[in-house]
Amino acid sequence: MTLFVLLILALIMLVGCVGGGKVYVLTITVLGEGDLPLEGARVVAGKETRNTDADGKAVLYRSWGITKVEVTADGYQAASMLITVIKDRTGTIRLTPSR
Repeated sequence: MTLFVLLILALIMLVGCVGGGKVYVLTITVLGEGDLPLEGARVVAGKETRNTDADGKAVLYRSWGITKVEVTADGYQAASMLITVIKDRTGTIRLTPSR
């Protein structure tokens, strides 16, 4: 157990060194019914919140690591995904209408 904890701590320290504080662009596309872009969806990653534009896109800025992205929109079920950020990334989240 002690070895496991030490490995986790070493990994955390390595992540801090490798990331170097660089900020990457994370572009999330939100699709609604019929796989059409969903404007006005709320996209949250950490403390950063953006609303999607007319193309269903929200641009966030994240540092190196694993980021949980959560999306909500009126009339749709909330959804989330984990994205590993090691460079500029894109992701797509499809929302299901709430009925």
